Amino acid sequence: MKQISITLIALLISVSTLFAQTQNQPSKQVLSEIQVLTKADLNLSDIQISRITSVLTAQEQLLARNAEALKGNKSVVDQRMKELKANKISNIKGALTPQQLEKFNALKLEEKF
Repeated sequence: MKQISITLIALLISVSTLFAQTQNQPSKQVLSEIQVLTKADLNLSDIQISRITSVLTAQEQLLARNAEALKGNKSVVDQRMKELKANKISNIKGALTPQQLEKFNALKLEEKF
């Protein structure tokens, strides 16, 4: 009986860990946006990539919630999407150094988001 309890606890811990990891995985869209930044050779640090990934993931979740909540009201949805895109770009730029920001603007990367 004791061994079954230990096995069950170990199974629950591994399942909850796996679930937590999948919840924090960035989507394909976020990964492709990060790839745009890394291919632009901005020399982003791991901290910057982590921060931008977090921002993009949060923005994506907010976008989905807004789209669902405002379903049926196209003009409001369109306006909200523009605001969210501007906020996303602002957050990305906020994570960059002045030199990286200059290169970001020169390469017109804003258009790729």
